[in-house]
Amino acid sequence: AVVSTQSTGRRSEWELINPKKQRKKKNYQNSGVIRVIECRVEKTYTFLDYIMGGLQLNCTIAVDFTGSNGDPQYPRSLHFIGAPEGNQYQQAWLAIGNIIQDYDSDKLFPAFGFGGALPPHGQVSF
Repeated sequence: AVVSTQSTGRRSEWELINPKKQRKKKNYQNSGVIRVIECRVEKTYTFLDYIMGGLQLNCTIAVDFTGSNGDPQYPRSLHFIGAPEGNQYQQAWLAIGNIIQDYDSDKLFPAFGFGGALPPHGQVSF
C-alpha cells in the first residue's frame, strides 16, 4: 500500500492506496484515510539518564526471620551462617549492594528484621 500525505494545519491525513485496486478500478480513490488529530512526542528517560542527572539510590535491607526459612543451624536454611560462599541472603546483599553502593552517597544500608521470636516471651515481631 502507498500512503500519500496531506497536511492541513494541525491535522494530517494519509490516504491508503492499494496499487492493485487502483490499476483495476477506474473510479478507485483509496482504501481509507488515516487522520491524526493529535500527536505528542514524549521523552522516555532511561535509568542512565537519571543517574547522569544525579539520582541517588538508597538501599534498605529486610530479613525474614520466620520459621519457614528453616533452622539456622542447618546448611539448607536461608539463615545458615558458616558456608564459605555465604547464605542466600548474604549472596543477594552482596550482588545488589556492590552495584547500588556506587550510587548511594553515604554507602550505609539500614537493615531490618521481621518475623523473629523475640526473647524473653517469644513474641513474634512484625
